Amino acid sequence: MLPGADLRLRSFQIRPLITSLQGEHLLRLNQLGSRQEFLDLVRYLVEIAAKGPGRAKELRPAQTASAGPAPRPADDHFLGELRLVRYRPLFSGPQVERVAELQFQRPRQELELSASDAAKRQIAAGDTAVVRSDGTSVELRARINRRLMAGVIRIADEHAADLHPTVEVVKT
Repeated sequence: MLPGADLRLRSFQIRPLITSLQGEHLLRLNQLGSRQEFLDLVRYLVEIAAKGPGRAKELRPAQTASAGPAPRPADDHFLGELRLVRYRPLFSGPQVERVAELQFQRPRQELELSASDAAKRQIAAGDTAVVRSDGTSVELRARINRRLMAGVIRIADEHAADLHPTVEVVKT
């Protein structure tokens, strides 16, 4: 496969590639920052599947002195960062905000997190949690979503304020 060549796959072709990921690589799947990073990963997996493990060694990037951002200090309370997914509810915006009769349509002040992330942080459904990143913090009620991928939280856009794409969640 040539670099920069178009790669077209259907979802049923991607699933076996994703399930072939193991351990550390599977955890990194949650950390992809854009659609392009995902497509690059798929292109890599297709090439490895076609040409074998020897090709994986050839494609492995050279180790550099600075391998990304500096690790966070190992505080006792720090349990890892989560990726923030903002969403805009169907009934939202100025039209809903201005009409008193439609206030029930506004999203609740809550965050959704996976069952494994909630257990790790000892957060139960209905608990109040603080979501924080780079000096900004928001206090929201927790909701456990068993369909949500580990390492990700969802917050309605109007409640996410100025939070960055990676956040820390702590039970209050």
